[in-house]
Amino acid sequence: MGAWNIVYKRLLALFILINLCTNIATCSRPLVVHQEGEDLVDFACNHTLYYEICVTSLRSDPRSKTSDLKGLAVIALDLSITQGMQMLAHFHDMKSGAGSYNSSDYASETVEDCIDEYSNAMVNLKEAINSLHEGSYGTVNELVSGAMTDCQTCEDEIEDKSTSISQLADGNQYYYRLCSNLLAMTTLLS
Repeated sequence: MGAWNIVYKRLLALFILINLCTNIATCSRPLVVHQEGEDLVDFACNHTLYYEICVTSLRSDPRSKTSDLKGLAVIALDLSITQGMQMLAHFHDMKSGAGSYNSSDYASETVEDCIDEYSNAMVNLKEAINSLHEGSYGTVNELVSGAMTDCQTCEDEIEDKSTSISQLADGNQYYYRLCSNLLAMTTLLS
């Protein structure tokens, strides 16, 4: 009986070990490898949710022709910051009634909220610059995710208040998608 008990325990341990190894192999993230000769912009953008935006935005920057994957992520971060700053400027114009904006047309509370949200987003993205250069991709992802949440909060404010500033929804969405593409690239780097 004792010998049978030992054999049973060993078989059970072997079964658990094989099952564990199979689960680890199945659940582990596949290694993503850039093939030599493959266009790096296409490679990176194929791993994003917004391929067309990714390709056109990256290729609009001449640095993309000579960049490695980290360099493309830097470009994507720069593009996200630029779009975020443009959105922030639009909200400031609305607040002041500058340009074609008439401040009486907009819910001032919503505009103020969006200014706050985009200001926070820009702080996060600017902090992400150092983290990206240091290779702290987890930190970059946290900061960019925070910036995306700020953008979504602004979008929700616009929708909830049914304000006439919904004309900025396209710019808000473009900013969000640029950030999403950046997240996909930093995930490839990590």
